[in-house]
Amino acid sequence: MRTTCHAPLAALTLIVSAALAPAFAQTPMTRDLTVEQRPMADLVVPPSGLKVDVWVDRRDHSYRPGDSVKIAIRTNEDAYVSIINVGSSGKSHVIFPNKIDTQNKVTGLQVLELPTSGVYRFAAGGPPGLDLIKVIATRKPHRITPDNRLVEAGPFQTYDGPASALARDLTLELKQHSADRPEAGAGVAEAVIRILPAQ
Repeated sequence: MRTTCHAPLAALTLIVSAALAPAFAQTPMTRDLTVEQRPMADLVVPPSGLKVDVWVDRRDHSYRPGDSVKIAIRTNEDAYVSIINVGSSGKSHVIFPNKIDTQNKVTGLQVLELPTSGVYRFAAGGPPGLDLIKVIATRKPHRITPDNRLVEAGPFQTYDGPASALARDLTLELKQHSADRPEAGAGVAEAVIRILPAQ
């Protein structure tokens, strides 16, 4: 995916208002993900009561390069949310929180809409294929990726390494997070979108 902030960037995100939620589809296409994306799709967290839902604005989950993409997120309780996009190119980007939308605390049972300002928009990028959008929610503030593995990419951060290494880092971080503070808990969800060839 490509994000635009007055110029194209390499990532995606938007979150939509609760009024639009019923029209959004929630059927992922995870069976078609690449080998590089699969570890992030298979990421699980220790069981907890924290739940998160994510969905996109098109029922067929299909976008062409340049199309705006909207993602809706809702948790069942107050939580801190991080969103990672693993693109069809195999690159991973932390797209929320970001330099523009820095506050990642969300109120339970409310739909989060991003961006919170008109400073940027998110557009489907490329190459054609599938993009995995992984949402991670925690009850307590927690840095989900090591800072030394992140590289700035406009308002976002790119993970310096393959998605399998990111999944391994996240699994370790979230297990440690839950072990240190059992009340902390975490939840994950995902959406998959299809990037079609440009017309």
